[in-house]
Amino acid sequence: MQTIPESPHPRRHWAAAMTVILLVSLLNLVGAATVQGRLIFKNGAPASEIGVRLTLGAKVITPFSFSVRDGRYFLKDVAPGAYTLEIWRNRVLVSKQPLTVREKITEVPVIKLP
Repeated sequence: MQTIPESPHPRRHWAAAMTVILLVSLLNLVGAATVQGRLIFKNGAPASEIGVRLTLGAKVITPFSFSVRDGRYFLKDVAPGAYTLEIWRNRVLVSKQPLTVREKITEVPVIKLP
């Protein structure tokens, strides 16, 4: 009975596989964009510590990003596509709007919150 000999360099195969995985991951990030915008209240005051995320149907695309002191928020490493921008305040969904990401930096118009 003849057996298949083991590869003399199994680490090379593993290293090649890891290199391919790394290259595919990097290629996915090349097209990645940053979504940014600003949240304000009706009275014009900046809305800080408000959660913002992107979804696609029931799937969450980005983790929450929270607006900073001046109301600005940033969602990084977003692939081009059509999403829903969700705005959450005190664990309550207060706004949803469609958003298409095409550019490397996608600027969302100022959003007024109730």
